[in-house]
Amino acid sequence: MRRVKFAVLVKYAVFLLFATLSFLTLSCDDDSRQDNFTTCPVSTRAKVIIDADVVEVFDDGVALMMLASNPTIDVLGVTTVTGNEWSSSCVAHAIRQLEAIGKTSIPVVEGASRPLYPEKFFSLEEDWKSIGYVVDYMRALSNEEDSTWTEAYKRFYNTTPTMTTLNKSAEDFIIETVKNNPNEVTLFVIGPCTNIAKAVQKAPEIVPLIKNVVYMGGAFYCDGYDVPWAEFNWIADPDAAQICVNTAFKDQLIIGQDVSYKVTMDSAYYFNLIDVTSNAIIKQMLKDKYLFGLFSSGAVDKWCLWDVIAAACVIDPTLEQDVISRYITIDTEGAKRGHVNVYESKPSSDAQSVRILMNTDAERVRTMITDVFANL
Repeated sequence: MRRVKFAVLVKYAVFLLFATLSFLTLSCDDDSRQDNFTTCPVSTRAKVIIDADVVEVFDDGVALMMLASNPTIDVLGVTTVTGNEWSSSCVAHAIRQLEAIGKTSIPVVEGASRPLYPEKFFSLEEDWKSIGYVVDYMRALSNEEDSTWTEAYKRFYNTTPTMTTLNKSAEDFIIETVKNNPNEVTLFVIGPCTNIAKAVQKAPEIVPLIKNVVYMGGAFYCDGYDVPWAEFNWIADPDAAQICVNTAFKDQLIIGQDVSYKVTMDSAYYFNLIDVTSNAIIKQMLKDKYLFGLFSSGAVDKWCLWDVIAAACVIDPTLEQDVISRYITIDTEGAKRGHVNVYESKPSSDAQSVRILMNTDAERVRTMITDVFANL
């Protein structure tokens, strides 16, 4: 009799264990239940490397925090690159925001401080002037470059960081991480493509091991934002972008300027984010951001969400609602370098088919951002 009861109890315990595991797995797949858990079973979480020219909050910083705080995403590391700001400053911003949201276990690696051909980057302003374009703000080129990321951190935040960086190059980190997680890693590339280009050139054997690549870059059937002919991420290092889109990755999804013009926020939305977040550091970043002044003065009435759209698509692929497949090449020479040429048929033997997001559910994206800020 005792043996029968014991056997029944064992079966019942096994049933409860499997029921609990099944419930947790379903919870990770159902957005309506994500808030009930701080994390998901490791095997169900999407593995992502964030490669970015990180700024404070909008928009790279928000994309970083969205992915780092999402229970369905396993951020394997953050690699920085010069673009919006110098790579050393990007490290400081990334670390400060990870500290602010309690995600200090995520590795940060200081990546490329210069594009593949630095002279092209440093001559941008003069090249644009030569064809009649004067731009007041030249991203990193308009900012001070610190000698180290710790110097940048002290300058920005007047305190000492609690995190440090890994002592390796961004390309080596990417290569090692992909090899350690074959067919599982998404490369989330929301700055110039320099680090990714270096990685695939140094170790081409990783290409078939990469699950997919999601970019923010390029202007396809619209004007760019800074200048009419191109979008800045691919202006900053057009050669790296060309290498990447011509690489035979399994899948390449591009969130470009086209969809970014359609998914925006206004001043009321921005000010509401300040109200809903209780995170003191992030709240202050929102108040200190130049966007606060632009919205307060009425200088702008809306702002594109660029990298945040890309992060939303990584978290929820059902947001890939209007996607076209095309072949593209990127102009790497001349004053209008970074310009994207779009083809419906293959223009050369090495061209790869890429997917371009043309539209998505803007309200769902904005709701996702609000939910992140409300729970930081």
